[in-house]
Amino acid sequence: MNRIQLPHSEAVQKCWEDWRQASQTSGADLADALERTTPALSAAIEELRKEARGELQKREDVWRPMALSLAAWLPEAKKMLSEADVISHLKSAEDWIRTTATTIRNERFLPIKQQVKGIWDLLRTRSHVELEDITFEGKSTSRHVSLNVTVDGTQGAALGVMSQGELHSLALALFLPRATVETSPFRFLVIDDPVQSMDPARVDGLARVLDQFAKGRQVIVFTHDDRLPEAARRLGIQTKIIEVLRGEGSLVELREVRSPVQQYFEDAFALASTKDLPKIVVERVIPGLCRQSLEAACVEVVRRRRLERGEPHRRRLLGRQEPLRPVERRRRQGVQRRLPQRPRRRRHSEVRPQRRHDRERDSRTLMIPVADYTPEDLLDAARTLLARPDARTSGVWPRAAAHLLRQALEESLDEFWKARLPVLASTSMRVQLTSLPTFLANSDAAANAAYTWACLSNACHHHPYELAPSDTELRAWIEEIERVREEIVRALSRREPPVP
Repeated sequence: MNRIQLPHSEAVQKCWEDWRQASQTSGADLADALERTTPALSAAIEELRKEARGELQKREDVWRPMALSLAAWLPEAKKMLSEADVISHLKSAEDWIRTTATTIRNERFLPIKQQVKGIWDLLRTRSHVELEDITFEGKSTSRHVSLNVTVDGTQGAALGVMSQGELHSLALALFLPRATVETSPFRFLVIDDPVQSMDPARVDGLARVLDQFAKGRQVIVFTHDDRLPEAARRLGIQTKIIEVLRGEGSLVELREVRSPVQQYFEDAFALASTKDLPKIVVERVIPGLCRQSLEAACVEVVRRRRLERGEPHRRRLLGRQEPLRPVERRRRQGVQRRLPQRPRRRRHSEVRPQRRHDRERDSRTLMIPVADYTPEDLLDAARTLLARPDARTSGVWPRAAAHLLRQALEESLDEFWKARLPVLASTSMRVQLTSLPTFLANSDAAANAAYTWACLSNACHHHPYELAPSDTELRAWIEEIERVREEIVRALSRREPPVP
């Protein structure tokens, strides 16, 4: 305990020493000494008593509120200690409530879980991952969903064994039932690009799943991938497909699309119905669009027939995974080999008269004369389309210009090969572009020609994840073709003899 130092404590100590020394005398001296020192000692003690009383009061004023609080808390503390066993029971009850709440939550989630498993079965196709159970685990801020999956009967974690496409499919399977519960006030679904990283078989399953949910609510899907619209058309699912078109100045327009076959035909009709359309566009672009429409129709028919026969999706695109026969391989490489034909023998020497079906075939043949255009004419026509976009050709003129530019590049190469190496003029464009660096002094120009031709070929078709080429892209391709033509003219001006 710390000693308290009071102001009069030294005075009391001094008076006490004087009184003690006086008490050591005897007789008359003792009486005189006591009479002299006792009043001073008594007065000093009285002053010290007053100081001690004041200091005690000061400390009591500080301690009393705390003491009162402690006095009030002490009975409750004693009662709490006496009821320690009850607290342990309360904690057990709290744990039981949390466990029961998780169990109730899992039971309420059971109908949704069954839907999730059903959707996963449609989306997983030939995946070896089985979704065994979905449970809620944890408590407080550490709650999470546990996905128990098996791979060929072996337990595993979903994030550790599933591919990106499988994870997207699982996320959709979890999202769709939760978003379409009966108590939800929203009668629509908006999904952004759900087919990413999915193979074609999963896209078919997704189309069927969305068709089920579309029976009770409106389903809106944003995607650049045309596999989902194609799957909906092939499976006979009623859908409304709207294409977002990017016009000049990044103006966005909407156009309803039904099928690639009809889309190419509508593009051709839009160009044909445009007033004052240059003749070169009619003769060079519209036939190409009609050809693409026929190709798209053939692809759809072949794809549908192969899928109906049970062939897997990976082999459905015209057998691209199958090995090529030697004749097809040579054709792909640009070698046009003709097999020797046996001379036909006629039974009579007179000329065979024309048969009736031959006459009917000739009468049905429609010959459309097509004028010859130079590469400069084709480039000028492309510039005209870029300079005067028409509202009816919105979304069509970029691909029409790409058709003209690709033909301008091909006509330029055709003129070059006829002058330098005529045998290459009848080969495929891939062979011509591969051979071009050998004959041009500027190898960069030859490489840019191959790259530009590939870009233009890609821009002439509708592709997933790609919009129509912009005005800036088309003008850059025009400049590149002009540079290639300058190199061709420079090469031809050297007047080198044709290669035999």
